Amino acid sequence: MTSGDTNSEDNIPVGDGPIKVNIGVNTGDFDNNEELGDITIKNVDAAEGDFYYFDGTNYILLPVNGGEVVLTKALLETSTADNETGW
Repeated sequence: MTSGDTNSEDNIPVGDGPIKVNIGVNTGDFDNNEELGDITIKNVDAAEGDFYYFDGTNYILLPVNGGEVVLTKALLETSTADNETGW
């Protein structure tokens, strides 16, 4: 814990668990056969932490290449159910 310019709540240990982020993408115009490809996260500073993908069982470390992390299409769970409503 540091002292001086921070309060004690700034340095509360939160454990080793990752922060979960859900990403949703609406491709829009389903009737023109749009589909989602890879998702690229840019301006990644590896010194700020790691990115992991949860495959339902394990956390898989995603490599940082050239300041980017890529979630490949193979890693993504996709659904067209919302887009088909009303067609």
